[in-house]
Amino acid sequence: MIFNDINKNLAYMKTTLNKILDRIADVFSVFDFSFIISGMAAFIMIYTFLSFSYREALLLIDSNNSWIFIIFIIYILGLIMFALGRYIRQEVFGQKKSKYQLFKKYGFSSESDEEIDILFSQYWNNLRSDSNEKSYDYYNRLWVMTAVYEGLAGSVILAFILIILCFCTIVNSCGWLPGILLMIGIFLLICLLVSILFREAKKNAETIIIDLIARNRH
Repeated sequence: MIFNDINKNLAYMKTTLNKILDRIADVFSVFDFSFIISGMAAFIMIYTFLSFSYREALLLIDSNNSWIFIIFIIYILGLIMFALGRYIRQEVFGQKKSKYQLFKKYGFSSESDEEIDILFSQYWNNLRSDSNEKSYDYYNRLWVMTAVYEGLAGSVILAFILIILCFCTIVNSCGWLPGILLMIGIFLLICLLVSILFREAKKNAETIIIDLIARNRH
């Protein structure tokens, strides 16, 4: 009898602990590491730029107990870089259309874009309500990697903007012709990096769409 009570108490404690851990995981899932990665990259670029051009602006960052402020700035920068990268990938490069093209390719040719968006949201809801947590983790990991690539692409674009702002300094240091050639080389490198990052982001995004269509085929 005593052992049964102990087992019941242990099972109850285990269930309660799992619920608490799930709540904590939900809280920390908001602070997605994909935003931290792109935010850290953007912060390093901005810090380097300010250290060369506007050292006075670094006094706030270099002050005591500024680490909380830095973490906040890094997360905000990560959100901005993600939004910038996603907007350029989907709107400027036109990759947002690939979702509708894939749906129409796999049997939804009569649905409008708005109906496809609703259907895609329903697929995610079905996935969240699925008892198989590994499936949701798999698709969530693909989404996170998509966000990582988009955020890093936004950070690369930010780096090029900061380099343009330093154009006069580069020209004064290298000379007009070497400076211009250097800027052209940097521009080509930026284009290459952004195209690679957007290609990987598109690949992960399309994998999610195709797999979700296959899972919800019925």
